[in-house]
Amino acid sequence: MGGQIAPPPAGPSTPEKDPMQRSLDREAAPRGRRAVSLLRTAVAALLAAGLGCVGSMAIAAPALKSDRFRVTYQPPEDPAYRTMYEELQESQVLESLRSVLSFVRLPRTVRLVLVDCDGDANAYYDPDELTVSVCYEYVRELRKLAENPGRPAGISAESAVRSKLLEIFLHESAHALFDQLRIPIIGRQEEAADVLAGVVILHMRSRSARETIQGIIWMYAQEAKEERVGRKKLADVHLLAEQRYYNWMCLAYGARPALFADLVRDNVLTAERAETCQDEYRRAAYAVTKLMGPYLDVGLRDKVLAHHFVPGSDVTAVAARRPSETDRPAPPSSGRGPAARNR
Repeated sequence: MGGQIAPPPAGPSTPEKDPMQRSLDREAAPRGRRAVSLLRTAVAALLAAGLGCVGSMAIAAPALKSDRFRVTYQPPEDPAYRTMYEELQESQVLESLRSVLSFVRLPRTVRLVLVDCDGDANAYYDPDELTVSVCYEYVRELRKLAENPGRPAGISAESAVRSKLLEIFLHESAHALFDQLRIPIIGRQEEAADVLAGVVILHMRSRSARETIQGIIWMYAQEAKEERVGRKKLADVHLLAEQRYYNWMCLAYGARPALFADLVRDNVLTAERAETCQDEYRRAAYAVTKLMGPYLDVGLRDKVLAHHFVPGSDVTAVAARRPSETDRPAPPSSGRGPAARNR
């Protein structure tokens, strides 16, 4: 063999394809490429359609804006409430409440309404009409309660009623925020609404927060004295008045222990409950900040809540009254409906 290099071993022979099969293979490759191309085109079209849909929805969605609340004093049908209607309108009660809520950014306008409810002493949010309503009948009940003896020093009957009205409107407005902003809630919505109202009030200046909280907890104490606790009350979505009384005290003490130290010192709030109050408030404030943060105008919030809110005083309104937005009666309600939230 000398220096010749041996040829590589022969590999396994590949059978030659039939001419017909080669022709089919040549035609199959373009068809596969065309199928993939068509599939890609279809997917792209679907994605474009979906994105277009989302885009049109985003364009159609109302913009979030602060100062979305408006006010209406609905003239009462019952002449017994005519004087009350005039007094509340003259003192601009709703305007002051609107000011406190003005820093919340909403997609739609919500109207704060005082209304004649045909004998029903109530307060409620109507998600269909976007109204937060308090009945003149309920205000009459509050005025009667506020005349009870034993009010804290410096708290007049009128300031107690104003404090309670602020709490009620904030509570019902919280239902509106949960509804419009799709805020997720773990637990009962009624308790979440109480917590949101409390966090807002406790961000006010010290004197305002102190006087308002004193008025609220004193009014709950009066309600508790008259509340008849039975099966219906225990099964209700709302806590008992006495439970809300203690919850408000705990939230206040947890937020500002020095300002409300007397609640524990005088054993109005039990020492056992007081131990947990700071943690309770921190969790509540964190939840409000985390869930509501994107919907708050922080600059306006600080300006509004720094204003001295004096319950029972005509100077509580921060924003100027706008006749075109306040004097127009709301359209007649078609009823609260099953979705309405009430006190």
